Amino acid sequence: MDTIIEHETLPSPDIDVDLLEQQVSQVKQKTTNYMDSVVKSYKTILFEKRQKALALKDVIKKKNEELEKLTQDRKHYESERAEIKSLEEQTKAMEIKLESIRKNHEQARQRIADQEKASAIRKKKIDICTKNTGLVYHPIKENYLKFDFTLIDPHQWDKIFTFTLHMAHNGTYKVEECDPMIPNLDTLTKDLNQHRDPNLFIKLVRREFCALASSSTAPIVPSSPSSVSSSSPLPLLSPQKPDSKDLQHQSE
Repeated sequence: MDTIIEHETLPSPDIDVDLLEQQVSQVKQKTTNYMDSVVKSYKTILFEKRQKALALKDVIKKKNEELEKLTQDRKHYESERAEIKSLEEQTKAMEIKLESIRKNHEQARQRIADQEKASAIRKKKIDICTKNTGLVYHPIKENYLKFDFTLIDPHQWDKIFTFTLHMAHNGTYKVEECDPMIPNLDTLTKDLNQHRDPNLFIKLVRREFCALASSSTAPIVPSSPSSVSSSSPLPLLSPQKPDSKDLQHQSE
């Protein structure tokens, strides 16, 4: 009884359940739509960011490739620059060497020209000497020179007066052979070793040969080949220091 009385005392609700359910459904739908919109928006943003990240990754990859290429190019350039520098140094060294060769060649050419000129002058003098004195000389072995004179004996112009001169390793001269023998040969040889003048010695020996020829024949009027006296200058070597080349040089 008490329960019934209490129930009866409660106010009866005036609620439209269907309307409420409809409102709740609308709220749910709006919430669902909103959430779907938010999720879709986030998905779109995430997709765009992912695309940007991929694009940026591609850019970074390309930049890295370009950087690697630049690094390789720089190494190649440095290698080429080092090679060019080495070639430049080699070229410079070759130019210096070439210039030295040119100078040496020019000096050698000048020496040859001077030698040819000196040889021509010497040959001319020798020809004159041979023509005027009948002197012919030639090496017979090392440090030995043989001197043959003609045009000395007015009765026999082709008669040979000869002597062989030897220069020892110590620089002293010695007459190994003399035909005909001249009386003061030892004195002349001593003077030769003292004054070191082979030309003078040869002139004096020829003069002695002429004296021998004159003493062994009657005086006659000389013909043209003997017009040059025994004292005529012989264009041979000038005085030099003792050297084995003194006599060898005369035979050139």
